[in-house]
Amino acid sequence: MYQENNRETSEILEELYKKGFKGNLCTGCTDSYILATKVNKNLKLTCRKCGTTKLLNIKKIFASKA
Repeated sequence: MYQENNRETSEILEELYKKGFKGNLCTGCTDSYILATKVNKNLKLTCRKCGTTKLLNIKKIFASKA
């Protein structure tokens, strides 16, 4: 199992923010509030307002440096 998959959700989000993630991921309503949960080897980001979801591969988040 990859080390990236053993990281806590907060560590993964911290890495995303270091790479320029602003939290404004929802394309449906442009809301800037998200819920983040780990699902298998992915980070699932869900818009609190409209429920739109996006999956990000955890390994890819840590693979490339900004």
